[in-house]
Formats: sequence, structure tokens, C-alpha cells
Amino acid sequence: MIRSQILQAYRDRILQGKRNKLSLKERLALVEFLIEDLKELTQEDDVRARCEEEIALLEEGYPRRTLANDYIPQYRKAIAEAIEAGILPLNEQTSHSYSYTQYMTGLQMERSEHYALTFLKYDQDTYANLRQSSVERNAQRLDNLQVVPIEAFMRRATALLSRGSSEELAIALCALTGRRHTEIVSRGQLTLGSDHEFVLSFHGQQKKKSPVGSFNILSLIPASEVLPHFTRFRTMPKVASLVGRPHDDPLIQAFHTRVNYRMADAFGDILGVPQGFERLTIHRLRGVYAAIAVHFFCPEMRNEGRFLQQYLGHDLGSAAIQHYQHYRLVNHQGQLIRARGVKLPAYGLPAIQMDDEQDQQNLETAHFSSFLPSTSLDRTWDEQPQEDEDWDEQPQTQEDDHEVMRLTAEVNRLQALLKDTQTTLATVQQERDHAIAQLDTLRTIMGSTQPQHPAVSKQPHQSALGRAIAIFNAIKQWNLSDHQPTWAITASLLEREFHINRKAAQSFMADFAHDIQTHHHHIGVTNPRSHNRHNNPSDLKAFIQHT
Repeated sequence: MIRSQILQAYRDRILQGKRNKLSLKERLALVEFLIEDLKELTQEDDVRARCEEEIALLEEGYPRRTLANDYIPQYRKAIAEAIEAGILPLNEQTSHSYSYTQYMTGLQMERSEHYALTFLKYDQDTYANLRQSSVERNAQRLDNLQVVPIEAFMRRATALLSRGSSEELAIALCALTGRRHTEIVSRGQLTLGSDHEFVLSFHGQQKKKSPVGSFNILSLIPASEVLPHFTRFRTMPKVASLVGRPHDDPLIQAFHTRVNYRMADAFGDILGVPQGFERLTIHRLRGVYAAIAVHFFCPEMRNEGRFLQQYLGHDLGSAAIQHYQHYRLVNHQGQLIRARGVKLPAYGLPAIQMDDEQDQQNLETAHFSSFLPSTSLDRTWDEQPQEDEDWDEQPQTQEDDHEVMRLTAEVNRLQALLKDTQTTLATVQQERDHAIAQLDTLRTIMGSTQPQHPAVSKQPHQSALGRAIAIFNAIKQWNLSDHQPTWAITASLLEREFHINRKAAQSFMADFAHDIQTHHHHIGVTNPRSHNRHNNPSDLKAFIQHT
């Protein structure tokens, strides 16, 4: 595929007014062409000009909102992966360093960044304007709600469960569980959650920067009726190969596109399209699910938004909930349905899984985050948005919360590292004192009248072992933070990069084998011998030197 041919086809489609200007294959090719060009550029101004050229090219056919939400993050992710793999050189000519102060620790930190990542993005004013525009667009939707005939919707969703195609079954499962497309297709798991007839346990939530465990969700039909169809769906030939793939995998995106094409046939005669969206997509089903879940199970005296936050899996106080409140229910006569919790008398209220302690912790985190300055809007999101999905449906509204949680975890790791280091120091000192005592005893036996205490440096094995332990603790801190790549702890790494003598390195690996194996399992190391093969140790060594 030649770049000039892609650009010609792209501009022809723009002139013809076609909605899809670039195919996924063409977009991926453009990313690769950019990376190839960047490999040859070593001057800041040249990199800047090439990045600005690429953004201008994309702006010929797409609005900035689409680029900021979707295409630019895809470019940046590919560039970051190329840097990590050593395809794009990261050196003094291609990168720059800058200092910043961590919010909670107050530590002065330094970070290096390739010029491509510096320039292939919009400025902060642009991101702020995009967010404000999103708020205004959603306000218009909230002022012009769409209606849903609940009986017709439930009949259609239930009927789709029995259809033969995997795309239609995906639509039905999303409609009845309220989960996102990628969660149903690839990432999520559903099991029976409790004794409640309409409760499922869900694991595998998208759009979370930190791991989230299982939590209860509501099913719009009995959970026992949903699970067999979910199991059948995951074993379908078109779906089985997709399970476990990331959201931006081309096969996942291709299936997503096919599902959205089926949405018009599935619900086009039942659901309206909220103002500002061009077409009906599967993501709209999440808002319909929210309206029906409130009608079925929300108690009269419970706040609707808080109820939905729990069962949609949003953070406490999340502003994103208003993007799932675009629909109102009507009966078969077109009359508004205002009743809430209509299934509670027969089935009872599902137990709230989050305990008071966790709830309070989230409250404190949300409160504390309000005192922090805003972090950069430039993120690569956990799940790329649909082309017609709104800006604020991305987790940007939660940046401060995520930053607080990340920094809190970092402080906890530093405290644990300090404790480990203090324990290690005490152990090494005890070993040193014991060795000195043994040496003094030996000299006394041999007739020495003036015992001479050797310096620590005269005990090469004990000193090297202590250094190996300290290096191990520092590498664990690196691996458990946001640093990339991760490092496996091996004897060759200790010998080659940190000059630990072989005897001490092997002794350390034997003594701490269980701790090392546990840490490797935690960070996903499957083959320690090959894990570090393409890693550049310079950043790790600098990190350990300043730890």
C-alpha cells in the first residue's frame, strides 16, 4: 500500500462527501508511514513539522473531536510502542527532558519524551474547548430526551437472543446487561452473582486505569436465562478467536463495525437517535438499559444517578452518568412511564456489593481530588470511542481521581520499599557484626592483642548480597509503578548491569527464589531469561541510582 494512493483515495472520498474517509487498514498504514519518516528525523523542528503535517492531513476529513478522541491516541500509542521496541531511537537528538513535581510526594522528578509524543497532539486550550463543547452538546441531548417503548424493546431484545448471527446475539447481550461491546465480546466475564434472580456478577470492566474486581450488575431478564446465551456467544466461530483481544485489535474493531451496521435492523424502528449523533450504534443501548433498570429496580427514595453509578460500574460522583440518561420509557400507548422499582415487591432489592468502608474511601478520594490541579488531557484511553461517541464519555472526567489513586498507590509502594530497605539494612548490619565478632574471636585465638575491625568493603560477599537485595527492592518499585518496560530479576542482570559478583548473585537468587517468583507472577513475567532481551537498562539504572 503506497501513501500517495491512500491520500488520493482519502481526498476523493472527502470530495464525494462519504462518511468513511479512511478504512482501518489505511489508517494503520498511515501510522506506519509516519513512524518510518520519524526514524529518519533527528532534529526537533523536523519532527515538529512532520507531526503538524500529519494532524493537518487528518483534519482535512475529520473534526478535531474525532481526532482527539480516537485517531491521535492511536498514533501516539503506536509511536510509544515503536520507541519501546527500539524502532524509533530515543536519544539526545530525538528527545528532551523536563522536570516536574509529584503532587503528593513533593519529589522533583525528571522525564524524557520523544519529540513525536510532544508534538503529535493538540494544545491544552484545544482539549479544554473540546470538553466544553461536549458538555454543551450533552446538555442539548438532556433537554431533548428520546422515548423508548419498553414492551417493544424488551420483546425485540429477547427475540435477538435466539437469532443465529453472532452480531445479533452481541446486540441482545449488550441490551439486556448494559455492558459495553468490548466487554461482551472480549474482555468481560459473566457468572451468577447472588441468589437474586436478576443479578449477574461481572468482571472485566473497560475504561479503568487500575484493576477492578468483580461486581454485581442487573440483568433485565432472569440471569439464568442470560448466561447460556453468553456462553454460546463466546464459543461461536466468529467470536471465539476474539476473546481476550484488546479493544483496538483490528479484528475486534471489524466485528464492532459489523455489529453497528446490524443496529438499524435490530432497533431502528424502536429507538430514536439522541441529538447530535448521526446514527444508532450499540453504545446507545447502555442508556436504554439504564432507563429500564431504574424502572425495574431503583427504589423510590434512592437517587437515580447514584443507583446507576453502582450498576454501571462508574466511580462514585462520576459525571459520566449523565451520558446514559438520554431516554425516557413509554408504554404501548405512548404514555410516559414514571414508576420506579416495579419489580422490587416481587423480587426484592439486590444487595449493594460495595461496603461502607470502600464507599467512604471513594468519597474521600473524590473529595481530595478537587484540590488537585488538572492533569493533562492527553491520554490514550482504555477503550477507543466510536466515531459518534461523545468526548465526555471518555474517562477524562475522572483524571484527577485516577491521579490521586495512582499517587496514593505510589506512596504506599514507597513506604513498603522503605520498610523493606530498613529490614534489609538491619539484616546486613547483623551479618556484618557477626562476621566481625567471628574475626575478632579468631584473631584472639591466634594471639592478636589489638583486633582490627575491617571496613564493610573488605567483606565482598556480604556487601554484594546487601546490594543485590537493595537492587531487587528498587526493581520491584520500578515494575509496580508506571515505568515501562518491566524487568525480570535474573542473575545475569545483577552481574552484567549492576556488577554483583557471580557468587553473590547466585546466592541471592537461591535465597530469594520464592520472592522473585511471586513478583514475576504478579507483573506477568512468563520467561525470565528472555523477558529483558530487548530492554534498555539505562533508565532503570538511573532510577535505581536515585532511589
